[in-house]
Amino acid sequence: MCAALPLLQWAHAAGCALDAQTCAAAAARGDLAMLRWARGAGAAWSAATCNLAAAEGHLEVLKWAHDNGCEWTYWTCRCAAQRGRLDVLSYLREHGCEWDQWTTSAAARGGHLEILQYARARGCAWDASALCNAAAAGHVHVLRWARANGGAWHPGVCECAAAAGRLDVLKFARAHGCPWTRETRRAALRHGHAAVFDWARANGCPDDDASPPIA
Repeated sequence: MCAALPLLQWAHAAGCALDAQTCAAAAARGDLAMLRWARGAGAAWSAATCNLAAAEGHLEVLKWAHDNGCEWTYWTCRCAAQRGRLDVLSYLREHGCEWDQWTTSAAARGGHLEILQYARARGCAWDASALCNAAAAGHVHVLRWARANGGAWHPGVCECAAAAGRLDVLKFARAHGCPWTRETRRAALRHGHAAVFDWARANGCPDDDASPPIA
């Protein structure tokens, strides 16, 4: 990391332009010295700087960027949530960064139950996408907690599990009352998951006469 700044300085002196991607790359690396220099040399920045710092867990970089006028958005919270950065998410919320249902959805996709619990305890919205994302990623522990804490089943949960080949998740969802439609079988067929398709067919998933067997 210490060699990167002199190289960037050399490139800039040789005529290489600085732009918002320069700042975003520095933030992703956690290279505060590079970010400071780039800004001092006139590089623009955008919310991507905060988003990448949040995703990679570079809290000091995030603090400096925001303190010096870099914008952040709902996506910044989402980036922190998807990567399981509770310290970063806490800082963002304490300093007024907005969040929405995509924060909880991202936490569920990442399997970060602690993040999901933190967000829900503080009123962050959620919707069916949280359960669908957990299903797609195979996080049964997240589904179990979500159902015990008011998360509503949706046919998309079974469809997402089938599309990802998550037979264990599909079995869990069905055993706990999740509805399904023929889209579950279609998703399994479309993505080539023969075992999922066969199990769904054998266990009463609504039929689709247009669905051929998987070779």
